[in-house]
Amino acid sequence: MPVIDATLRFPASSVMYLMQQADCLQTRNHPSSRLIEFPRSLNGDDMVRKLNEITGETLTRDDLARLTAKFKEFSNEFAKQAGIRRPT
Repeated sequence: MPVIDATLRFPASSVMYLMQQADCLQTRNHPSSRLIEFPRSLNGDDMVRKLNEITGETLTRDDLARLTAKFKEFSNEFAKQAGIRRPT
């Protein structure tokens, strides 16, 4: 299957942006949704405990480090393709 490297960006005042925002707000405000907060002060052990609680899986600090590295790689590639400047 071919990979499509395309992104869509809309100004905050556009109809497409406002439609997407409304859709996200409906999902967020649905009775079955729950808000999960990850404060910046959360240390590694607390993060592992929180993720174990959310997923029902048993994660370790090594798993957390691997997932964090994968997320950073993904977000850096996304920013690069979207033309978003990120601090180095």
